[in-house]
Amino acid sequence: MIVATAGHVDHGKTSLVKRLSGVDTDRLKEEKQRGLSIELGYAFLQAEAGFNIGFIDVPGHHRFINTMISGVCSVDLALVVVAADEGPMPQTVEHLEVLRLLGVDQYVIVITHIDKIDVSERSGVAEALHASIQTHIPMASAPSFVVSNADGAGITELKQFLVKTAKNLQDKPERGYFRLSIDRVFHLQGSGLIVTGTSISGGVSVGDHLTLLPEDKKVRVRSIHSQNAKTQYGRAGQRCALQLTGIKKSDLKRGDWLNGGSGVLASHCFNARLTVSKSLPFTVKHLSKVKIYIGAKRQAAKLYLLEESARTTGLVRDTTVLVQMIVETDIDCCWGDRFLQAMGLPTFGQMLTELLVNRREAINTAHFMSICNALPQDFEAALHSAKLATRIHHFRMNGQDFCVLDDVWASSQKTIVELVECCYRDSQNADGVPTDHLRVKCLAKLQGRDKESLLE
Repeated sequence: MIVATAGHVDHGKTSLVKRLSGVDTDRLKEEKQRGLSIELGYAFLQAEAGFNIGFIDVPGHHRFINTMISGVCSVDLALVVVAADEGPMPQTVEHLEVLRLLGVDQYVIVITHIDKIDVSERSGVAEALHASIQTHIPMASAPSFVVSNADGAGITELKQFLVKTAKNLQDKPERGYFRLSIDRVFHLQGSGLIVTGTSISGGVSVGDHLTLLPEDKKVRVRSIHSQNAKTQYGRAGQRCALQLTGIKKSDLKRGDWLNGGSGVLASHCFNARLTVSKSLPFTVKHLSKVKIYIGAKRQAAKLYLLEESARTTGLVRDTTVLVQMIVETDIDCCWGDRFLQAMGLPTFGQMLTELLVNRREAINTAHFMSICNALPQDFEAALHSAKLATRIHHFRMNGQDFCVLDDVWASSQKTIVELVECCYRDSQNADGVPTDHLRVKCLAKLQGRDKESLLE
C-alpha cells in the first residue's frame, strides 16, 4: 500500500511519517535548516515479513504545490494531517482538492499537535476538526486519529489501523504493459544509475528492456528494489527503484516514463473528459494556455474545448467537458491516466461497445491496444465481458488487423455490391465505370470513421 501525506506546512506531516516508520524524510541540508520539506520524501513501514507500507511525504508550503502533485499521482490512501492548534488551512483544502481530482478515495484524518491543546478541550477540538475536514473528503466517513508527534501518543493505534487496511487492500491488476513515471534520478555508489517511481500498470523483471519516453530510448533493467526490498519482479501499485543500464543520467528527467510495450509512441496532444474544480475562481477560455500534470511531470499546454457550448462559456466551476490538450512537448499517456480530474471512467468493454456497436466503426486492433495500454489477452477479455466476442468479424488489410461487427461487415458488403451493380447498369453504353468514381460513391454510403479500411 502506498500512503501520501497531505496538509498545511508545519502541521507535522514529516514528524508523523518519522514516528510511523522511523525514517526522517527530510534529507536535504536546506530542509534541515529551514525546518520544512522542499522535495518529496520516502519511507517504508515494515509491517510483517515480506509485507510493508510505503509513505510519500509531500511539501506543505504553497510554493511547492508542483512537487506535491507529482508525489500523489498513484497513491492508495491519503493521511490528511491537521494541527489541533490551527485547524484546516489553505494548503489543507488545496491538497484535498488535488487528491479528489486525482481519484484518491481512501482518507484518514490525523489530528496532530494535540499536546498543545488543554486536556479538557481536546475531545471537543478533535470532533470539530473532524467535521470540518470531512466536508472536503469524497468519502462517507473517514476514520480519524488524534496523535502527538512529541511523545508518540496515538501513534500505535494509527499504525495498527494502517497495517490492517493494507492487509485488506486488493492488489492492483497487472493489466497492460509496465509503466512508471520517474520521480527521482540518482547515482548510488556501488550500484549505478537508479530511477524511482510508482508503477501504475503491468510488471517488470530483472533483465527486461524498457522504452524511455518521450525520448524513445531503450534501457535495460539490471536490478529492482520493490517496496524497499530487493526482488526479481515489480508490479503495479508498488514503489519501485530500478537500476538501469544503456543510458546516461543526463538523459533522464523527473516525469519521464518507462514503458514495457513495443512500438509505443509519444504524442503532443490527447483528448480527455475534464471535470472542473468546484473552487475554480475564474473562467478558463477556449485555447487558453494552461499547465498540466501527468504522472510526475508538469507541462505547458493549450486547452482546446471540443464542445461548442463550452467554447462560448469557457470552463466554469463544477462542470465536466470534453477537451483536447495540445502539449508543447511530446508526452506519454494512455486511456485512463488522470491529470487532476475526478470522474467515472468507462470500462474497457464499454469503450469497445461505444466504438463497435454505437458508432458502428472498424477498429485497428493494434492501434487501439496501444493507446489503451492493453495486451492481446486484455483485448480478448474485454470483448467477452462486453458480449462482443461472437459478434465480431476480423479482417486484415495492409498488414494490419481490424475488427468490426458482423452486421456492419455484411451491410457494407451489400452496399458495395448494390452500388457497383447500379453504376454498371447506368453506364452500359460506356467502356466501364472508373474505379475512382466507384470509390467515391461507396465511401459516401458506408458508415463509420474508418470507411476506407472496410472498403479495401
